[in-house]
Amino acid sequence: MSHTRYRRTVAELAHQPWRHGLPETPYLAARVTFADVAAATELTRPALYRRWPTQYDFWVDLTRYLAYEVDYSQPEAAMPWNAPQVAEMGARPDRLAADEVDAAMAPRLNFVHDLVCDDIRVLIRAGALGYPDVVDVGEARQLIEATRLRRLGVDIAESMTRMGRDFASPHANSDIAASMWCVADGLSVLNHFVPDLCGAQTSVDFGHGPEDWSMFGLAGRALYFGFSRPQSIDMPTLPSQLPTSARLEQPWTNEHIAVLDAAARIFIASITDPGVIGDGPNVLGYVTVARVAALAGVSLRTIYNVWPSRDDMMIDLLDDLLDERLTIYRRAWKTTDRSRCRLRSATAAVLGPPGTAGSVDPLLAFKIEPGNAAYRDAITRTQRRLVSEVAAHIGQHLASNRRQPRPEVTLDHLALIWTCLTEGARRLRRTSPSVFVDVEAVAATVVHELTVDA
Repeated sequence: MSHTRYRRTVAELAHQPWRHGLPETPYLAARVTFADVAAATELTRPALYRRWPTQYDFWVDLTRYLAYEVDYSQPEAAMPWNAPQVAEMGARPDRLAADEVDAAMAPRLNFVHDLVCDDIRVLIRAGALGYPDVVDVGEARQLIEATRLRRLGVDIAESMTRMGRDFASPHANSDIAASMWCVADGLSVLNHFVPDLCGAQTSVDFGHGPEDWSMFGLAGRALYFGFSRPQSIDMPTLPSQLPTSARLEQPWTNEHIAVLDAAARIFIASITDPGVIGDGPNVLGYVTVARVAALAGVSLRTIYNVWPSRDDMMIDLLDDLLDERLTIYRRAWKTTDRSRCRLRSATAAVLGPPGTAGSVDPLLAFKIEPGNAAYRDAITRTQRRLVSEVAAHIGQHLASNRRQPRPEVTLDHLALIWTCLTEGARRLRRTSPSVFVDVEAVAATVVHELTVDA
């Protein structure tokens, strides 16, 4: 009984922002100390202290740098929808014939799939979204993400013109853009734990011959066609560039940037290879045995009698957080209309009310450490179980609606895409709470497009 009680105490502390809505230190950046940076550069610790009065100031700056430079300030030309290879694939200006659309779309979407799944920076962003952002990072994050969604919308509109299709509703363009963001985000994070599922490709014939489709490709194809209709009139091509808001200027000198860049490289290496930083601060660094004991009102020895080390305690915390996430999904399906299993209501239940977007999600903090074998294995096992359970529920949903997957599309494919969409949407609410996307309608549309009447 006491073991269960203390597990609840650890979980309570993990869900509790430590001070003014933030952990005591920027919990991701605290992995990298001045000693680590000094060892990797020619700078001494006194030289680093001359640039940052305290190590905390350095952690705040590194948090901002990881948000801006490692992820959000990639050159626009390097973004998936603007990459040179993508531009070459879509360079032909004339309209595609109906039987050419899939042949042109599949390699383009598959290329984007490969880009996002290989980008460790998206995993860093996901981990950072587990807690409120430091100072102005949240504001800039929303600003830059909104710009990228608009640019993606431009690309989608131009693609629709080439395909000879119109948007089915005034909001279809933004729904497709935000939904593709969600699926890509979900795939990029899960790929670090279940790469065989995320990296799967299948040959599907949508009526003009079979093409090889990645999971993102299948989702993108479903979104394009599910939210559009054959074009009735010529639609002018939208401009390739939209106005962007000015970036918030950083008070960093070239010397600061050089140090932060070195620290970012150390950080990225540390989350994939724990040996890079020995016993330095790790996931949820503010969840300590001392604080758990204080919160529970017992001695340190009492906690150590339950867990011989903090690592043992954290493994139990991760297990509890994973069970908590599984429970959310299981409850969502259980509370749907049992007489006719409904995907929309299950999706809404998984996402929860919009007001929960800013709540703490410590599970994301564990996902930032795929190099930790114990964490990775626990997350992988749970993710496989989740996809399997979701596949069974989607199977029930399809049976109650007299539908079945298209040939070569499996229930596991549908479950993975649905899970990525919903998990990505949870993070989209955190990074861009002003962006609205009808995820329930999107989920139902994607599944409908990838299935046929039984």
